[in-house]
Amino acid sequence: MRKLRITYGRSFQSTPIEQCFYCERHLSSHHNWTNLQRCNDLLRPSTKMSGNKISVIVCHTCKRAKLQLEPEEFIEKLRACFETQQDFKHIDASRIQMVIKNLTYILDYLEPNLNGRNLTVAKRTDLEKPILKYQVVTSVQSIQSNTTLTCYYCNRPLDASRKDASLHITRDHVRPISKHPESRQIVFSCHLCNNSKANDEPEIFLAKLKIAHYHKQNYKKIPYHLLSTMIVSLQDLISKSLKSFAPYPVLDILHHYDLSLLRKQLHRKQRQLWLEQIDDYALLELLLLCLGAQNKRSSEGLAHDAAFFNITLWQERLELALEIGWISAFYRIDTIDFHALMQEQEFDQFYILNDRGRAALQLEAICSQQENR
Repeated sequence: MRKLRITYGRSFQSTPIEQCFYCERHLSSHHNWTNLQRCNDLLRPSTKMSGNKISVIVCHTCKRAKLQLEPEEFIEKLRACFETQQDFKHIDASRIQMVIKNLTYILDYLEPNLNGRNLTVAKRTDLEKPILKYQVVTSVQSIQSNTTLTCYYCNRPLDASRKDASLHITRDHVRPISKHPESRQIVFSCHLCNNSKANDEPEIFLAKLKIAHYHKQNYKKIPYHLLSTMIVSLQDLISKSLKSFAPYPVLDILHHYDLSLLRKQLHRKQRQLWLEQIDDYALLELLLLCLGAQNKRSSEGLAHDAAFFNITLWQERLELALEIGWISAFYRIDTIDFHALMQEQEFDQFYILNDRGRAALQLEAICSQQENR
């Protein structure tokens, strides 16, 4: 059985054995993986977390049964099983009513009174009342039920009641935390925008929205009529609030490119058959790959950039760039093992954007515009 990734405080080993807050069974003190091993469960799943968060100390059985369910959904499923006297996953039917009671207690008494704090809920064997450990939330303002918020991207009012799934209140890291663990810039957004942005950089997300807006199409599940508002919001965010991205200067010049205009300019010189076979999203990936090769890059370096830019078919884009003659491949003399060369073994290639590619992308003109600014 695959173990869940669980984090504990440093003093975990010295704390007394506690009860599961949901089913009130005693937690195991053994390190072996058992159904009674201590786990930390987020009452609101991390993917749908709004404002403050409540962390509950539970057993592995209850955590595995709840998974990514909202507490209200979890209660509904438990009640359905209780009415038919059936077990819910691995939770005994005799304990379902107790789990419902404890979940309802959190929703009724603890969640409405967070007041800008994070909360850890634990229940010890020698005490009847739960132990509450508060932590002040300093990075993000708290969300209360009477607060009116709008999505930073699409400007729609957010639904604190969670009736509309697409308008759930979420917090989006402007720089995706999967690539920037130190990312601290957070905005409130609806679940639809947050899920559509995924782990794209804001500059790349903006470029994709512009493509969808130009073709009058929906972007993923975002309807077309919202795209213009999102483009304006992202442009304002990038120009006023984001610092230049030093490790990847490609993003600093990406906003100079209009892909529809670039496509017309490439066709104007000579009809390009390869250009008719790819859409604008693939053209964006090709552009990112070529701009990343302005300086000499190894195949590992290009693969690293491709993963960073979410180019899943980076090898195909690289082969296309080589085929149309925008990128040149070469071997650095100081890396060649001549003994391996005599045995016809492969060794590393390096790639660079050549003069033909720079002329096609009008890179010199764009760089001069940046210098003038």
